[in-house]
Order: sequence, then C-alpha cells, then structure tokens
Amino acid sequence: MRAGTPPSPPEVKKLAADTRRVLGARNLPRPVRCVYVPGVPCWKVSAEKIEVRLHDSFPGHWRLNMSWMLVAIPPTNELTVQESSIGLYAARVPALGGSDEEVCLVRYDTDLTEPGVALPPLGAHINVFQPRGLQDKVHYVLPGYSELDWQLSEVLDFLLSDRLVRDLTDRLH
Repeated sequence: MRAGTPPSPPEVKKLAADTRRVLGARNLPRPVRCVYVPGVPCWKVSAEKIEVRLHDSFPGHWRLNMSWMLVAIPPTNELTVQESSIGLYAARVPALGGSDEEVCLVRYDTDLTEPGVALPPLGAHINVFQPRGLQDKVHYVLPGYSELDWQLSEVLDFLLSDRLVRDLTDRLH
C-alpha cells in the first residue's frame, strides 16, 4: 500500500474475495486487483485478461475482463457499485473481424451515472458486438430486470455455458 492510500474497506475486500471465489470455482486464474483512485474518489476492483477456452473448435483467443467502480454514498459513506462491466472478449475470430485487436462479443454492464430512457440511471444492461461503427457501444436495457447490478456467478454461468457454445457453433469462422 502506498503512503496516503487508505486501507481497503470491507465492501472492497468482500467484492475481491467473492470474485476470486467465483473464478476459482470455475478453475480460472484469479488476478483480482483493488486500486484506490483519490481524484474521484472511488475504489476500482478488476480481474482482467483471464484466458478462457469455450470450445476446441472455436477460432481465436478468448478472454474475460471484469471491473467494478465503488463510490461512497453520503451521508453514511457506504460504498456502492456505481459502474461495472463483465465481458467476453476475442481476437483473431473471423466473424468478429479477424483482427489481432481484441473486440467485445458481449458485456454485462452497470451504469448508475448515465441517464436511461425515462431519466433514471441506465442500471444493468448488456452490450453486444455489432458490425462496423456500432461496435459494442449500443446499450440494451432489459425491460423488467430491476436489479441495479449483475451477479458475477450468473453472468459467468452463461458466458462459459454450453448454451453459448451451441449458439456460436458454426458462426465464428
């Protein structure tokens, strides 16, 4: 810990431990980092560049990236997730452009700062790879989904599922 950096609060420690546990349960590496950002101020928890293999027949390289930004909410200063992202990324996949540059196939995001359709925060939404200039920048809100954040375990269950493999089979070449 650098001088002036506060110790990780319990909410940050719990999120990091839960992330390590969920990744470990799937036999994935657990490179979870916690960083305090004094200028915001906020805590960022991340686990990035986690190599995954969806299916032996799939071309390219596949990785998971995930991050959370926690901010203190007055007057209690309890930390809450303001932004989060859990995504499946690929490089060298013909159907995604074939480039060495990593692109996002699907990302489960939370954003409590960006206004949504009726002006409340956008909240939990998904971003899906789109061709050309759209990329993964279109936010798809899920009507009827009232949670403000995604459950990591449930998202990974889908991103690493046989169902996703079936959906992608014969479509990536």
